[in-house]
Amino acid sequence: MLMKHSKNSLLITIKMKIYITIIALLSVTSCNQTQKYPILNVNKDAIDFGKIRIDSILKVYFDYQNTGSDTLKLISASTDCGCTDINYNKESLAPGEKGIIEVIYTPKSNNDSGFISKNIALRSNTLAPLKVIKIKGVVINN
Repeated sequence: MLMKHSKNSLLITIKMKIYITIIALLSVTSCNQTQKYPILNVNKDAIDFGKIRIDSILKVYFDYQNTGSDTLKLISASTDCGCTDINYNKESLAPGEKGIIEVIYTPKSNNDSGFISKNIALRSNTLAPLKVIKIKGVVINN
């Protein structure tokens, strides 16, 4: 009789460990589903100006939206050259809200002659904190 009792105890202990493991896994899974985070969704990855006169100033607009479930904050927007200026809304966006990024490109003499491709780095509080958008075109002399 003593042996049968210890087998039952062992079986009960194994079942309890299995149940506890299942409950722990379900708890972790449900916690991950309730996390909120912002998502930066930009309408275009790149804009091609085509031919650009060297004496021109070009403005273009990228629309963006917070398609996530938490507040989006654009921390910074920077470019890889001094010929490009960026203006954007520095206020946080609630889920569903939209914003505009204005990019102003001014060719700099013959340094920008020919094909150009300029990167704009957007840093935000999203899970993937860096998003790069581009402007490109061909700068021609008058």
